[in-house]
Parts: sequence; structure tokens; C-alpha cells
Amino acid sequence: MDLSIIIPLYNCENYLPLTFRVLESQELFHNKDINAEIILVDDGSMDNTLSLAKKFQSERSNVTVIPNSHKGLSETRNVGLKNSTGKYVYFMDCDDVLYPGCLKYFLKIALKKEPEILIFGKEHISEHDIEPIFHKPKCTENDFCISFEGNGEEYILQTSNLISQVTVWHKFFKKDFLNLHNFKFDTNLIFAEDTLFTWQTVALSSHILYVDFTGYFYVIRPQSYFHSAVKNTPRWKESRLQQQYLALSYHNFIKEHPTLTPNIKDSFKVKQDLFIFGYWAFVLRIGICKDEMKKIIKSQFEAGIYPITTQYRSIFFEKGIKNYIFRALWIIISNEYFLNAAMTVRNFQLKILKLIRS
Repeated sequence: MDLSIIIPLYNCENYLPLTFRVLESQELFHNKDINAEIILVDDGSMDNTLSLAKKFQSERSNVTVIPNSHKGLSETRNVGLKNSTGKYVYFMDCDDVLYPGCLKYFLKIALKKEPEILIFGKEHISEHDIEPIFHKPKCTENDFCISFEGNGEEYILQTSNLISQVTVWHKFFKKDFLNLHNFKFDTNLIFAEDTLFTWQTVALSSHILYVDFTGYFYVIRPQSYFHSAVKNTPRWKESRLQQQYLALSYHNFIKEHPTLTPNIKDSFKVKQDLFIFGYWAFVLRIGICKDEMKKIIKSQFEAGIYPITTQYRSIFFEKGIKNYIFRALWIIISNEYFLNAAMTVRNFQLKILKLIRS
């Protein structure tokens, strides 16, 4: 098997017709030149997702449906990875769109050049832009150009520390490479699981290709997997607070791989500090008592993830007034005394708001 396409499913019966249409547009079925399998992993859906997936399976010889209890996106992808048999694996979301016929060309390049990671272009679109994708001119081999070939360090340095390249759904991963390093999605995470996976795989990769062709179209909508499974639930707060766990994960990865180059270590430290910044920005929003704050800062200091030591970088945040706000917030969070003062002010604000609302 050359390619395993792994698609996690969760309460997505309304999107499955689109999923199946996208897969059909890739010309993966009844194609003698492409040896691919589609693995649909249902994450304990409570609607008709599983039955629709099984119906699709019954009509296609290279489709496998795996029912799974509701354990989250990371475990769902891990189940798909465990059951995959392809030389390359590709993680696709069920509610997005691919350029018709592009996967067979990405696969052809991968099989010829044998990179550990093949990356291709992506674009964000609205729901109104979906239908025109299916009517785009049929792509040809001449449309695909390799614009980068190198190792993980070189790729990180030429992509602004991977900030815009953290998702898995525009990448092929070589299965042997993943197995060699025992790469899996962290099941403790309920958000940004692909961010951690991507950084770790890229950091240890000795051969990465970037194909300069926009193949993946991420559809912006509120009913995504993450929103339907987490948003507006008690786990939403937990997901924001998990940024501390992510910072620790990046820190520990550096410790566990002492042979990483200084450039990669520096990039990981930047990402670590970004998550600590995000953690404290959220905590400032919700407010906590001073004793709890001191306890958290002490534990972060002992773990080596606080204070923030990297410089603020404007490319990480929106332009305009928000950039100045985030810059000021970065300075406050980077200093324990400033952070403590800011929390005092915020707790006072929350008390006043509570009195006004009562």
C-alpha cells in the first residue's frame, strides 16, 4: 500500500457527502496507478455518521471504517495510524476540501523522492467558496513544483519558526519515519495536538519536501471538529489552560533530544514561550487568587518554563492596535512582579463587574 488517508469523524453526518465527494475527486477508486486506502475512524458519534460511513465502505473496496469510543481527536488519529498500511500516511479533516486530483501527484512525488515529510500549500476559504473548487481546471504534473528540499532545521528557519505550518492536513508523513521515533498524537491534548506533532516530526526529520501547489482548502466555519467536540463545553476552559502543558511538552522534547541544533532549540523555546504567554493571558482574563498564582508560577519556574525569556515578535500577532496590546501584555507576563500587579487589577475588575451584575 502506497498511501493511507486517515479521516477522523465525529457527529459529522452533514459533512460526509462533502467528504465522499472530495475523495471521489481524487480519483483514488478503481485507479490502477494509485494504491491507496481510506481509513474512516468514528470517534463515538451520536448521529448517523457511523452508518453513513459504513454505507460508503460497502460501495468501495479500499475503504475501512473503524468504530471507536469518544476519546478525542488525538486518539482517533492514533487509531487510524495504528491500522494504516501505507508507505505514507495523510491526515485529512472531514469538512474541508482538496484540489481535485492533487493527491495522486503528491503521492507520485513522494514515492519518487522518498521524503520523510512532504508538505504542500493550503488556503483558508469560506463555505461559499467550496463549490468552485470542484470546478477548477484539472491539474497536471506540470503544475507541481518542489520549492524546498532540506532537513528540519532548514525548513524551520525558512518558515518563520513554523508558525504558519503547524497543521497535519497538508502533509504526507512517511510511516517508517513515524514508527522509528514512535511519533503519536498526544492524547492528553484536546487542542493544538497537530501543532506539537508537527514540530516534533519536523525537528527530527532529515528530508522534507515542500511542493508549491495549493492542494488543501480549510473551510472556516463554527461547526468544526474542535468546536463541536469542545467549544461551549466545560472542556473549553481546560483547552485554554492546556497551553501550560504544551509549553512543558516543548521544553521536555528539547531535554529528551540533546543533539538538536541550537537553531531548533531556539525555535522550540520561542514556541514554548508563546504557549506560556497564551496561558497567562487566559488566566488574566478569568482571574485567580494570589496564592494560587504564586503556586503556579513556582511550579512553572521549577519546570523551567517560566519566566518568558524570548523577545516579543510582532509576526506572531495581528497588526494594528492589537499588536501594541499584545506587546504590552508580553512585557507584563514576562515579569513576575508586573504579572502579579496585573492580576490584582484584574481581580478587582471582576469583583466590580460581579457587583454591577448582581
